[in-house]
Amino acid sequence: MPVKDTAVCIRKVDYSESSLILTLFSKNNGKLRLIAKGAKKSKGLAGNIEIFTSGEAVFLPAKYAESNLGTLTDFDITEKYHKIRRSWAGLNFALCAADLLSYFVNENQPNPDLYDRFTGFLNAVSSASELEAAKNLILFQLDMLELTGNSMNVSLCSGCGRAFDKSWKEAFFSETEVAIYCPQCRNKARESFPLKPAAVRAILAREPIQLAEDGEMIWYIEKFILKYITCHLGKMPKTVQSLKRHFEKL
Repeated sequence: MPVKDTAVCIRKVDYSESSLILTLFSKNNGKLRLIAKGAKKSKGLAGNIEIFTSGEAVFLPAKYAESNLGTLTDFDITEKYHKIRRSWAGLNFALCAADLLSYFVNENQPNPDLYDRFTGFLNAVSSASELEAAKNLILFQLDMLELTGNSMNVSLCSGCGRAFDKSWKEAFFSETEVAIYCPQCRNKARESFPLKPAAVRAILAREPIQLAEDGEMIWYIEKFILKYITCHLGKMPKTVQSLKRHFEKL
């Protein structure tokens, strides 16, 4: 029987001359992959759905369909987040967040707290400056990792178990182990690079990120988070490649 849920479109792919495959992030049903039959030739149903479009979706779950895709039967649009598309930062940061959700959120696994955090993020970057949008992206990524059980492993030295604190004058991040090492354990870290202790403190406390006025540190933290995510996934999502090229210029 049909299911109704609040959802945001995070991916849209052509399926045929008339149909689309949509990936929705829903509040109570998690990630959904749905076919919207005839949507490309219809002004109703999903014909007007773009990425970031949100509203009330009605769908038949995959177990009731003929394939592993569910079927979208109706979508009552309530928000399109038009302002996001008016700035480079708003659009590209939102695209990165949506892309990462597709990697870290499991299908049909509810995560209402993350859904609320994502829609809050979309609202925040809609009219933010590039610096404020970047700070919101960082905070969203940290929340997403935590709420999906993939919290950043930067609070303890992977070599000796020593907790990160103000006494650390250096820190080293191992790409192989996706973990940090203290100065004393530096030689144990494989494929490592120096990491600014100030960045680790900001990631762990969050508040320094919210209050930061130093764009250079914000860009540094975001570049590190993109590196962390790439190491964690074992591959670099396309939107991460795009942002990485942008931040490397700063």
